[in-house]
Amino acid sequence: MNFSEIQINAASESAAMGIQKHIPKIDSFAKSFSGRAGTPYNGVALPIFSNVSGVNKYENLLTTGNSSLYSDKYCPGEALQGTVINLDKLYTKSYALTDYEVGSTDKLYLADGARAMAEQISLEIANTIFATTLSSTDIPAQNDYSLSADSKSKKAAFAGLFGAAAAAGANPYDCVVAVDAPTFSTLLETLGDSCIYGGPEAVRNGVVPGLYGFRNVVVAPQLPANVKGFIIPWESIGIVNRYNKPAVDGYEATFQSTDPHTGFTIGYRVYEDRCKGLAIMAADCLWGVKLIQPSKIVRIKA
Repeated sequence: MNFSEIQINAASESAAMGIQKHIPKIDSFAKSFSGRAGTPYNGVALPIFSNVSGVNKYENLLTTGNSSLYSDKYCPGEALQGTVINLDKLYTKSYALTDYEVGSTDKLYLADGARAMAEQISLEIANTIFATTLSSTDIPAQNDYSLSADSKSKKAAFAGLFGAAAAAGANPYDCVVAVDAPTFSTLLETLGDSCIYGGPEAVRNGVVPGLYGFRNVVVAPQLPANVKGFIIPWESIGIVNRYNKPAVDGYEATFQSTDPHTGFTIGYRVYEDRCKGLAIMAADCLWGVKLIQPSKIVRIKA
């Protein structure tokens, strides 16, 4: 098999579109995505700006004899916190094609297959974050918020999410509300005609920007049992990723696809199984995830 540069570029661009189907929902609240491409390491260090001590305020600076004019205004600063997120997850997907399939598609399988594998890997990453990482017991039980209070209308119940985020110590304007599909549908009912909210782009791709004052409201592909969703502050979850550069020479083709907005990268390799007469194309993603500030995350229940 011989692939031209045009074919490989087309496959990379097609794969990027597959990444963009699920990863942007995570990007709304993730601290970071990528490290330096091609650099070997086991983890990525991320700074955490928690703003625990607030700000220093100096007022009435023109008052004669005000001692704050001579105080240390800029140091010492609040100690910067940090964490290391391990690159400990490798998700792979591969397809095997026979002579007939390869000969019948005129190598369109490279672009189509790259996109299909990117969609499946990025969906599984999203499922892991929403259904597994967010099932952590580090999220305090007192942060639970119920949408089913009989005394509230549907609209009032959803609007109450804003106060729940503030009560947990988060800034609601920097939070993303991630809910399951049925809850998202109910939420859309409270908006009436989408044109009133701002046009069809408001609900395209399962994302409603700015609703009820939040950064975004998104559909989570999968959630823990008995949970309808989460209120997730920006930078409360750290996600890292890097290109898993093949160590073996001799592949027919190797390339990577990177989402230009998030930097999220998936690697590809194509090779032949000569004994079986198969063309194998495989994709992989090396990544890691960690809750950074779980105490500010709100769990939404029915």
